[in-house]
Amino acid sequence: MENGGKYYWYRYLEESQTLYFQYDRCQEMSDRSFVSLAIEIMEIVETRHVEKFIFDIRNNPGGSSIIAAGLLNELTNRPSINRNGVFYVCLGMRTQSSANHHVCY
Repeated sequence: MENGGKYYWYRYLEESQTLYFQYDRCQEMSDRSFVSLAIEIMEIVETRHVEKFIFDIRNNPGGSSIIAAGLLNELTNRPSINRNGVFYVCLGMRTQSSANHHVCY
């Protein structure tokens, strides 16, 4: 429920070395490009130890699956992230349409 109204945001939790990324709509925000957010996320992946990466799409009704495709490609090509016990995807009853395509990465 944090950051309501934002389609996407992230937080790095230092104590648990967890990178939490909430993606609530497959659509660009008018005040923040997805590309700029993706660059920041990848900088964290490259410069900090990420023990867990949580990709939360529980509240995502869909939109354009192209928006997050580049970021997901980058993450899945990183052995430090794309392995059991590190990369988690949270789904819910509201995960619909193109948001479901992201589970296949």
